[in-house]
Amino acid sequence: MALHDFETDVQAKIEIERLMALNRQQLEMLQGVRTLLERTQGIGPDAADEQREGRETG
Repeated sequence: MALHDFETDVQAKIEIERLMALNRQQLEMLQGVRTLLERTQGIGPDAADEQREGRETG
C-alpha cells in the first residue's frame, strides 16, 4: 500500500510540475499580449509619458 501511495505521489509531482511550466508559458504569452495592447491602444504605464511628450513637442 505504501509503495502505491509513493508511486501516486511521484506521478502527481510530475503532473504538477508540467502544469506549472504550462502556466508560466501562458503567463508570458498573456504579458506579451497585454504589452501589445497597451502600446497599440495608448493605455498602460507608458501611455501618460507618451501623451505628455506629444503635447510638449506638438
